[in-house]
Amino acid sequence: MSITKFGVNILNFGTHATPEAFAGWARFVEEAGFDFVMLSDHRLGTTVTVLP
Repeated sequence: MSITKFGVNILNFGTHATPEAFAGWARFVEEAGFDFVMLSDHRLGTTVTVLP
């Protein structure tokens, strides 16, 4: 028998990607009763390309 678990993936890029924001999200996830929180292990984002 498998058990489904639910979690939250925290984005780690952009202007709101700060240690304080990560901690706040982690607290929210725990308090909301989710099973886990995920955060990528690197901070390299992709380059945004704007086509003419």
